[in-house]
Amino acid sequence: MCRDSAAAQQSHLLYPFPSPHVLVALPPQDISALEAIKLDSIDPEAVKSAYAAAKTAYDGSEAGSAAKATAQIQMETSKAMASAVGVTV
Repeated sequence: MCRDSAAAQQSHLLYPFPSPHVLVALPPQDISALEAIKLDSIDPEAVKSAYAAAKTAYDGSEAGSAAKATAQIQMETSKAMASAVGVTV
């Protein structure tokens, strides 16, 4: 799947991964990964920032919209990453 450069740049703002990744929204029981990335490659401050940005987007989105669903996924992902590296969001 190709991404334009703006989407790839935005991806780095929302998810502090070392490289862009394609994310697929699945119910939590369908997601399983032993190790997607090394925990020491996750920047705790970037995770906090990503969560804050997603929360702002979530709070500002219309109920039932794709934007609200996307922001919710971003918040949940950031929360899971924060938990993995031992920070609170």
